[in-house]
This record gives sequence, C-alpha cells and structure tokens, in this order.
Amino acid sequence: MSITDVETEIVLILGRVSTSFSSELDLSELTICPRHCSSLGIGWRRGSNLCRVPPPISKHGGQAQKNAKAERGLGKSACYLIWKKLGIFIPVGSDSYRETQPLKGYLYQASGISKAHDLLEQETSLYLPSTLLEEIETSTTGMKSEEPIDHLNSFLRSRDVSPIRYTLKTPWNDASGRTRRLHERKAKQAVSAVLGEIAPNDPDLLWESIMSSKQNETGNHKLLQKCKREGFSQADIVHYGG
Repeated sequence: MSITDVETEIVLILGRVSTSFSSELDLSELTICPRHCSSLGIGWRRGSNLCRVPPPISKHGGQAQKNAKAERGLGKSACYLIWKKLGIFIPVGSDSYRETQPLKGYLYQASGISKAHDLLEQETSLYLPSTLLEEIETSTTGMKSEEPIDHLNSFLRSRDVSPIRYTLKTPWNDASGRTRRLHERKAKQAVSAVLGEIAPNDPDLLWESIMSSKQNETGNHKLLQKCKREGFSQADIVHYGG
C-alpha cells in the first residue's frame, strides 16, 4: 500500500510516522490514541516556516537557523535518519531547507504529492545507503558539545514548538513587561510539551498536582516561620522576665 491509497486517518498517521505496512494488514483492527490522532492526523500542521532539521545535522543553527526557510518536506528516509542519529522523531513532510546537508537528495517537494508513494516502501524494513550514514558520521565527528539550550530546542522542535531564541540576561525584577510576557509564554509552551511526554493522557492533572504540592510546601514553610517567630518571642519574654 502506498501513500496514494490514503482513505482513512489511520493510514495517514501510519504515513506520518514512517511506518511501512502491507495491503494484507487489517486497518479496521488498529486504533490511534487521541493525542497522536490530534498531532499526526488530519489536524496536523507544520510548526513554522523554518527548517526543522536539528542543528547537529543541518549545520545552520543560531542566526543561520532563522534564515533557513522551509522549501521542501522531509521524506521518510530523511526522518528515519534523523531519528537514528539523534533520537528525535520529526514527522514525514516536516519543513526543511532544500540545501540542508547531508540530507540533500532525500527531500521531496511539498507540492510534488504525486511522487509521495516514494515515502512508503513495500518492504517492512528501511534501507539507508551506507554512504549517507558515513557522511552523517563524518559530519558529526569533532563537533563541539551542544549546550543544554540546543538539546531543549531540539526537543521543542520535535513537538512543533518554536525554539527558544533569546534567554533572559537581566534579573527578572529588572526586566520589562514585554520581556516578561515573552519568557512566560515560552516557558508555558515548554512546560506543556514536557508534561505531555511525562503524562500524555493526563498532563493537566499532573500540572494541578504539582501546583497543589507547591502550595502545600509554601503553606508549611509559612507555618514553620510563624512557629520560629513565636518561639523567639517567648524566649525574649522569658529572658527579660527573668
């Protein structure tokens, strides 16, 4: 079965996650969880118009990343390659800069949907030319260690969240209202993505539990401080009274 045979959302999602499947497979027996149905089904949207290939492979991080406009979609082989090398899954069709190396030649024109059957092979396993893997090995060898922000941005991109482009340099109390709102919005997006990974079925309940625990800790801390103050006060009374 090829991607041109898509008639149900289940088949579409199988294509999104680069899963090979045969025509003998009874798709009526398959079910998709609501979260993946939302993120990979007919409601799937590209996160931005920028290249989503992670910097360790694309080599255009930082300022260059902002200029790497999306011109093509990632094919299945390219998505599999990124997952194999970095452990990051990017859906088939995600944005990519056409000159991204060493994925060049493994991209398809987003508008060339008539050739989309190339994305799903008939075989149950994926084949990647050894020369391509060697090129990736060579390109990643000797690279300087990534900063934590790079790893975080790679995770955010894999969840269709725009990367963190600016970190707060000034103390929070000295930051402007606009700067605070910018970082608050980005923090909410990042926390939401993390909660979705830890508790994909109940991220909201997990967050409520965290906030409830925090409130209890705050309440206990205030109670402890009050007890300390009363203790010191009683000690002063005893001291001066004696």
